[in-house]
Amino acid sequence: QRHCMKEVGRAFLNDPIWSNYDVIIDTHTSSVGEKPNPGGTFEQWVRTAKTFLIDYMEEMPCLHKAGGTVEAGVATLTALPFNDAYNFAIGSIIQDPDNFVFPKDDIIKEALGGRTRCAYAFYDDFNDPIESCPPINVLGGPPSPFRTTISSRCALTSSSRHLPDGWADGPFVPAYLLPERAPDEGLYRWDEYGPIACTAICPFLQSFCDLKGIVCDDRRLEEEARLLEERESNRRLVQSSVSTLKEDHLDSEEDEL
Repeated sequence: QRHCMKEVGRAFLNDPIWSNYDVIIDTHTSSVGEKPNPGGTFEQWVRTAKTFLIDYMEEMPCLHKAGGTVEAGVATLTALPFNDAYNFAIGSIIQDPDNFVFPKDDIIKEALGGRTRCAYAFYDDFNDPIESCPPINVLGGPPSPFRTTISSRCALTSSSRHLPDGWADGPFVPAYLLPERAPDEGLYRWDEYGPIACTAICPFLQSFCDLKGIVCDDRRLEEEARLLEERESNRRLVQSSVSTLKEDHLDSEEDEL
């Protein structure tokens, strides 16, 4: 996979299109000029210079019960790596500060005051745009017929959800006010990976282990090796039990036949 990423990335950065254009303006956030790519974040892999430019804003209070909602149109400026200055120069020409609609702090504070980390109640208060707004493509109308929904990382039925329930449902506290920067209760599957962090995490993310104060000395490594062997033994035992149950079930069916 790494080899393919390098080869396709090299071809992308040497594409003839860059001989004609310094910056490409598109609406897609991850794909220049609808060119095919091997993945949704491919152009981040090859480190293109990307700038997301808001060039249109419109007040649309019908979208949320709290009112004060603003919808914006976004264009993506893409240049070759380290050519961000081109994006900024072109963006300053396109963007008109006189058209900015600034946030209404009082409405934001009231709508998000006392929220949980996943802000379930806030997202529950988004309206159905077909029922609550003017028709699409008219002034004051929504950009699409779809109701705004919560991130898949917070959605209870999503396979992408990776927040511990208690942490997701707990009151929101800004990171700078947390007594600990990475509390155990906020880490996904920490009960499983925490006890074997020196084996499963620290070799790949030493800075995290330094933050958590995890010291991978001989005693710790020996304990983790014992835990891993115990888990593997339990896994084999469960696998053996399942195989035995399957065999017994098949034997029972044969006897019935």
